[in-house]
Amino acid sequence: MSKKQKNIGVKALCSVLIVLLLATIGIAIPSKGFTDWSKFKHNKPQVEQPDKPGEEQKPGGGDNIDVEQIETNGVLLSMATATADDGTVSKILTATVTPENAENKTVDWSIYWADDAPLKDKDISEYLTLTPTADGALTATVTCKKSFRGSVAYIKVTTRVGGYEALCSVTFTGIPSSLNVDTAALKTTSDGQKYLIANTSSGFAVNLANVFGDIDESYYDKITVSVEGVGSFVVDTLLVDRNGDHWSGKPSVRTLDSLKDNFVTVNYQNKNITIQTKKVVENYYHGVTGGSAGGTYTDHFKSWENNEVGYFKITVSCAELNLQQVFSFRITSSISGVGLSQSTITF
Repeated sequence: MSKKQKNIGVKALCSVLIVLLLATIGIAIPSKGFTDWSKFKHNKPQVEQPDKPGEEQKPGGGDNIDVEQIETNGVLLSMATATADDGTVSKILTATVTPENAENKTVDWSIYWADDAPLKDKDISEYLTLTPTADGALTATVTCKKSFRGSVAYIKVTTRVGGYEALCSVTFTGIPSSLNVDTAALKTTSDGQKYLIANTSSGFAVNLANVFGDIDESYYDKITVSVEGVGSFVVDTLLVDRNGDHWSGKPSVRTLDSLKDNFVTVNYQNKNITIQTKKVVENYYHGVTGGSAGGTYTDHFKSWENNEVGYFKITVSCAELNLQQVFSFRITSSISGVGLSQSTITF
């Protein structure tokens, strides 16, 4: 081998060694002395996976809608919240669009009869109207004009973005809005005081009504009637003998309410209240003992406390409807008294 060929071989070998040295350095530095190879790992590109079969994606960016729940079975429009002068009753229905930060929450409202409603061929606006507060508003007023008992209507609210829908059923049950008791059986004194005669029975008709003239009769079974004695009176032991009447001088006070059963009973049945009066309060006494010489009446009525005449208060109510009527009366006798020409007869 010539000297020239040897020089060429040496140069080639040096070039290879230099390349290997540079490659080694290029790997050693980023790999931290061949201890960290994370920078040399191959990262696969992220590929967007398709939706899984059966998982329906909702349109509109998830702007779901909920209608404020009025009742489990729907909106009971007969539960009046506002009665207008024209005899209609209105309810306000509210829709809530989610998420709360949705940019466009506008909705459209509609009302229509159920497919099997007996009134489906009638113009629904004759019975019900639906009026949004404004165009696209989340609140609407449902107004009932007249009874549509037996038919069901639906209110639908639809979001303008995404077309989400919610339904609310509308029914009529005939819930009463007023309670009235016919108190014509009460008598009136010249100074306007109401009273009933002792030992008599009087009837008072109860009437439930609403602006539609169509009520649910079952509410009559939910009516309660109570009686309360108002006032107090003084009692004392009364001695009656040949010399006349004498008080023991040891008075005490009794409330009329604690002794009301001695004077009046009240019964409610079949839409009618029956009040049975027994005796006037002024004739009350707890017991009597005596013989031929005279008698002793224990706890006999002596006077009204503070000269305030007591009376009986009747409360007729339907707690479920928050309806109530109260009337009062006193018990008097058709006979004002009795006397004899002489208190004693001696033979």
